Amino acid sequence: MGNRRRIVFVTTILAALGAYAFLLFHHPATLDLDPIYNGKPLSFWLREGADPVISGKLTRVQNANEAFNSAGTNAIPVLLKLLRAHDSPLKLKLIALAQKQSLITVHHVPAQILHLEAMNRFLRIKTTASNAVPGLIQIYHDNYSYHSRYSAMVVLTYLGPASRAAIPIFLAESANTNVALRNFAITGLGSAHAQPEHILPVLLNALNDTNGAVRATAAGALEHYGTEAIPALPVLRDLISDPDHQVQRAVRRALEAIEWQAEIEPTK
Repeated sequence: MGNRRRIVFVTTILAALGAYAFLLFHHPATLDLDPIYNGKPLSFWLREGADPVISGKLTRVQNANEAFNSAGTNAIPVLLKLLRAHDSPLKLKLIALAQKQSLITVHHVPAQILHLEAMNRFLRIKTTASNAVPGLIQIYHDNYSYHSRYSAMVVLTYLGPASRAAIPIFLAESANTNVALRNFAITGLGSAHAQPEHILPVLLNALNDTNGAVRATAAGALEHYGTEAIPALPVLRDLISDPDHQVQRAVRRALEAIEWQAEIEPTK
């Protein structure tokens, strides 16, 4: 009788988890089937590769790389799906209950690990991932979780001019109290290279940030604007003596780039 109750318990838990997974991963925007590699969908290989369990890690990562390379840009819907992964309290509770039994092994790859996997994969195809921008912006606004939201934003900052539709996000996040997120937003404003009338004042303000990394990033972002960044020259020149050597180097590079394009005598 005990075994029977245990089987019923396990079956119920697994059914609940299966229903949850179906609702989560069959998002309306990504109903297309995963690209298939060696008889299994790409999402399977990426989850296997992302799994932090050490045993067999190298082989799993190699398989994931091969499956990903085979898919090319067809991997984008799958990566967006991974960025939507969310470990709700209910989901974690069901998994914890299922893991208490010994009949069936229930293994879970945390959502944050899947987000990191998607981010890293996107960076490998950033020059051909422009069609992911609308989906990434939607994930940011849907705010499945803090980590999901900002993982999507970080990917956007690396997509260059293709991410111009995300400029409102970068402008808003440039005032984030989290230094790392503020820094990524400034990076995005530089790589987007558009709307200088809105972006340059923000970059100029960031040159006075209390954090040296943000000041250096702002100087680097100004390089993208060339002669449009001439109004920033006085502030950049003042920062040549910044106490942070990282800032000094970034400022020197920005001055050289802007002054060369504007045919202005170089700052000594």
